[in-house]
Amino acid sequence: MSDLSKALADVRMHLRTVLVSTCPDKHKVPLREALDIIEKAIGNPDGWREQDTYAGFCEGDRWVELIEMLEAAARGHRECGPHRNSAAEVADRMAATTHDVMPDQMMAATEFLVAEWDEPREPGEHWYPETSVYNRTFDEMCESFFTSGYNPKDATAFLKDLVARLSGAGTVTPQS
Repeated sequence: MSDLSKALADVRMHLRTVLVSTCPDKHKVPLREALDIIEKAIGNPDGWREQDTYAGFCEGDRWVELIEMLEAAARGHRECGPHRNSAAEVADRMAATTHDVMPDQMMAATEFLVAEWDEPREPGEHWYPETSVYNRTFDEMCESFFTSGYNPKDATAFLKDLVARLSGAGTVTPQS
């Protein structure tokens, strides 16, 4: 892939992220036009379209939150000492590849978190990140970068594993 094609692919991914944000639709019109121009120039190999996403949208903040959580995991590994540098590098790689996650995959992962927020509670009870099954599972997976050598290829693979664990369909296994 040429440098220009790579740059256009990066711009395409960022445009897609903004297009699925909650900003008013009237602001998205020029972005859709820009995306069409880019796709004509380099193609659309994955066939992604905003309207094809789960429920027609996925908040752009989800990508930012995922990056922040993975960067926090990397910092946490580094703070434990140099023996955890390889685990920090895995977390850094996950953060660096977050913008490649497709909206449907992001929605599948965050659907579990949203379900926790929406769970019926007793009056006065609130949702707390510290007791969240989603957050606990996410943190356990990030910890397993060190403890079991879990090494997903990218953020998409990480989120697929997260969904599998949250749905009870699988456990994290070390990968190369």
